[in-house]
Amino acid sequence: MNAWLALSIELRMLLMLVIGALFGGQVNRAIYRLRSKPANIDPWTKKLDNAPPRSLFDRIPVFGWLSLSREVPLHGGYYWIRPLLIELFFALFTPFYYWLMVGGDLAPEIIMTPAGDMQGTLHATFVSHMALICFMTVATFIDFDERLIPDEITIPGFLLGLVFAAAMPMSLLTVPNPPVTFIPMNFHGTIDATFLRLTTGAEPWPEYLNGPTGLTVALVLYFGWWLAICPKIIWWRRGLKRCCDFLVGSFRRYALTPFYLGLLAIGLVGITAVWMLAAGGDSWQGLLSSLVGMAFAGALIWLVRIFAGAALGREAMGFGDVTLMFMIGAYVGWQPAIAIFFLAPMIACVFAVGRWLMTGDMALAFGPYLCFGTMVLFLYWPSFWQQYAPMLILGWILPAIFLALPICVGMILWPWQMFKEHVLFRES
Repeated sequence: MNAWLALSIELRMLLMLVIGALFGGQVNRAIYRLRSKPANIDPWTKKLDNAPPRSLFDRIPVFGWLSLSREVPLHGGYYWIRPLLIELFFALFTPFYYWLMVGGDLAPEIIMTPAGDMQGTLHATFVSHMALICFMTVATFIDFDERLIPDEITIPGFLLGLVFAAAMPMSLLTVPNPPVTFIPMNFHGTIDATFLRLTTGAEPWPEYLNGPTGLTVALVLYFGWWLAICPKIIWWRRGLKRCCDFLVGSFRRYALTPFYLGLLAIGLVGITAVWMLAAGGDSWQGLLSSLVGMAFAGALIWLVRIFAGAALGREAMGFGDVTLMFMIGAYVGWQPAIAIFFLAPMIACVFAVGRWLMTGDMALAFGPYLCFGTMVLFLYWPSFWQQYAPMLILGWILPAIFLALPICVGMILWPWQMFKEHVLFRES
């Protein structure tokens, strides 16, 4: 870290530009490799048999796509523009976001300790955020293309979020310490900083969460995530008994495999090891906060999926949106997930109206707008914190209120659906 900080900020930002472009290339590679039907488009995959030979220049980020435009007859007109723009975005956004994190708007004086003490925290947060942004970008464009979000994105993304939370707990979102207090916007001093814990804004971290109770909660949450992402068949059409038979049979066939059993064992053992070694320290509190964030964020979207789907009589959103929020919640915690829950529909409405005006179709993949909402949260986190931190004094009542909102959504949608079916359709 000291050697890195010894470099001038200009040189560091130049290196970030190069690193961002390289990561953008691998994001493109993942987009085309992890689709349900992989496409031999990016220069890192095997070319089509009738494609011209590829050169090393083709693998140069951004500029290589200008050369690959020669494959337009094979992949369609202007296919190369989107991946070129993705790599260009990462090349420009990475140094921009780095500048914001280490000395710009996302590292405001009101939450900064002296610079030397804060640099490790800011760099850890930057690395964590950029990792999540990479995963979200892959998920976004696959969802745009195929209306699905592969587990190959959300599973490793979630697990990496847990690793960040345990190994670098300060990579979680930064808040002032003490966390909830009125700070005038024109304040120019320095205040100690900490990371966003699951109890931030309510009571201090309870001692019982450092003991066996906290370990039990963490293991149950991880086991619940594992059950949720395991492949299984749920079929209600032939009654409850038949549904249970299908569920158990499919779970035995598809979930009790070396991969999923290994995933369960590694997670349970890893969580227990952190609990034993951290002894209630920041690593344990960061890990437990990350797991609670995962569970709360995923539960919000899952409940919307259940109750909105029941009200509309059809699937309101795919389960990939739930697993996506599992991943996002592990990085941001349960408190910011509330903001994302509101930001995503607002952003989606703007795009839905534009899509309807251009095509007459308002159907949208919701996952990308969860990602856009997370990006907005990252860019404006200090402002979000200043506005909404006082709400956290409600403690457990606040998440309970928001977990009840999906039920309200279903109750609102159900009479509207009945009205459309029995009134509007009858008149037409």
